[in-house]
Amino acid sequence: MSKRKSKSYPFAVITTEDGLATAANRYVEVSLAVQARKAAHESQIAALNAAFDAETGPLVEEMERLAASAQLYCEQHRELFPESQRSREYRNARVGFRWNPVRLEKRLAKDTWDAIGERMELLPWTNRYVTYKSPVVNKDLLRDHQVEITDAMQLEAGIQFLKGETFFIDPAFDSVPRVAKEAA
Repeated sequence: MSKRKSKSYPFAVITTEDGLATAANRYVEVSLAVQARKAAHESQIAALNAAFDAETGPLVEEMERLAASAQLYCEQHRELFPESQRSREYRNARVGFRWNPVRLEKRLAKDTWDAIGERMELLPWTNRYVTYKSPVVNKDLLRDHQVEITDAMQLEAGIQFLKGETFFIDPAFDSVPRVAKEAA
């Protein structure tokens, strides 16, 4: 097995100040040549990107309009997507809605998590959901136990569990990009 040696350039032994000036000048000349080639390379890439954007821009806009139209239709015709069947299969794509992960939110926009922590500190059922440096809400643990936390308990603490959904179009072909947008 042979090892390929990298191309090496001879080490220049500088013995005079004129030699130093010559080496410095050559260094600057080579450096400028490299910078010029980098600039030309980046210019070619920018031109390719601009041409690609100009060529595909109308197609991307059409895709966005089609996805928006499909989403509006699907949101107006929810009967197409019962709880047991959240999507529909077509020849080239699957269309439907996906549930987003549950997130914990404040009930009141002006409320703070610190205030909620202090409120929850006073409630008998919240001990495992609050840490006590200064009360901090353990949102992950609350989400994990959301089945046990009644609506009245949520109201009392000033929290709510929200479950959003995302509209999607999943093309059957891997080379076609997927669409996912927050549902209304």
